[in-house]
Amino acid sequence: MRQSLSRRSFLHTSLLVGVAAGGSERTSRNRGTGMDAAESAPFQSHAGQEPFQLRVVSLNVWALPMVSKDTPARLAAIVRRLTELNADIVGMQEVWMEEARQRIIADARETSCLHHHHSFRPGIRESGLLILSRFPIREVGFHRFRLSGRPERLADAEYFAGKGIGYVRLQTPAGEIDVYNTHLIAQSTTDGLDPYRAHRTAAAYEMVTFVSSQSRERNPVLLLGDLNMRPDQLGYHIVSCIGGFRDSYLSAHPENLGHTRSGLNPYTPDEEPKRIDYIFTKDGPAGGLRTVVSRVIMDERPPLVDGSEPAAYSDHYGVLSEIELFSGSSSTDGPEERCGPASAIWTEFLRYINVALQEARSRQMEHAVKGLSGAVVAPGLYVFGRALKSPVSAGNAPMADTAVAPTGEHPDQGGGTLDGIGSRRRLPLRRRVFLARLAQAMAVAVMTPYALLHGWLGIWIVPDEIQELEAIKNEVLLQRGTGDGGR
Repeated sequence: MRQSLSRRSFLHTSLLVGVAAGGSERTSRNRGTGMDAAESAPFQSHAGQEPFQLRVVSLNVWALPMVSKDTPARLAAIVRRLTELNADIVGMQEVWMEEARQRIIADARETSCLHHHHSFRPGIRESGLLILSRFPIREVGFHRFRLSGRPERLADAEYFAGKGIGYVRLQTPAGEIDVYNTHLIAQSTTDGLDPYRAHRTAAAYEMVTFVSSQSRERNPVLLLGDLNMRPDQLGYHIVSCIGGFRDSYLSAHPENLGHTRSGLNPYTPDEEPKRIDYIFTKDGPAGGLRTVVSRVIMDERPPLVDGSEPAAYSDHYGVLSEIELFSGSSSTDGPEERCGPASAIWTEFLRYINVALQEARSRQMEHAVKGLSGAVVAPGLYVFGRALKSPVSAGNAPMADTAVAPTGEHPDQGGGTLDGIGSRRRLPLRRRVFLARLAQAMAVAVMTPYALLHGWLGIWIVPDEIQELEAIKNEVLLQRGTGDGGR
């Protein structure tokens, strides 16, 4: 029965080796309110008791400024549908609008049992992650991914999105359960041209690391989110095979990969069908998680809401899993049956990193050359503009639109000179002034920002990316050397 861090010091040896990490500016952890630490307890379910059942939802709600369509109507329809589904725990991604966040929270409190929430908003760069819960929140934490895109790729804006993984520790009637919510960098090109393949795979690695450090095999774990990766990609295998997570949808549908993005969605008519949104489970020492039912939801057209009928709930479909919490470990065989040797996964990951390192070093050199070129051209243009406006540029002669040679001949006839300068080489005053102003404007408004941008990228941003890639590479080499498969 259902019941109502510094940037370069992140957990360098903690993944699957059992070393707990301390806090950093990238990893934050705070106690919730309402229950003292002494009152909270790990998950408890005694033999003979009926398993405690949860309804868990993950959904990318697509609430982006100036991009999303029909947002107010869609959000109202989403909350109404969550109320109909009687959800206990909901992980949302892409809640990047404050108005949208407040509306979701208020409507959920009013119409459902989702009276508890936490929005992960670490610093200036918003994560867009929101967790709604029927149960009280006792502790929260967040880790921002070390590799988060490229600032020069303004079209995808991944660098400015503040993506990472957040968690809440919930106090259910059966005990504590840890819930993680995440959103990884999107893949907007084919696999072979994907510039963020290493970044996304590294994020999967960091997720497994963060869960290991925060939960420490104390409680059962739910991992929700838009991972932007398919089940056949390496990042997925890191989560399932190295991290030991079970894909709840795949547990319920072993022969059906399903899809949460589709060309049948009116908002994504050109999309190839694929499943990139997930609910993963992982057992704790005292309690296991078993998927009873898992299905794609919100793939139908929403009903009329407040006089509006949006074309779809979101540009993603959602995932709903009914999960039982019970004592002991799960009877499910788990991901090991589908996984090859861990060393093969680490080796492929190293290949991704090495390719990314080579590409990053090439970009660093490119930005350095462009920055240096801009630093030379900008003052040169400015000086050239000043020279054009100076009387010296006209041979110290008074500047005029036209000039008459001493012989009385018109300059254009080529019969005379002016101060020893051939009149054919003289520029009219208006043209000189125009070119001078253009040169100086280009120096100030174009070449100086160009030099500063590429200098910033070549001296700070790309070297920082290279350093992070090198750090992750060293960690992966350690993992491969120890032969630790993480299971």
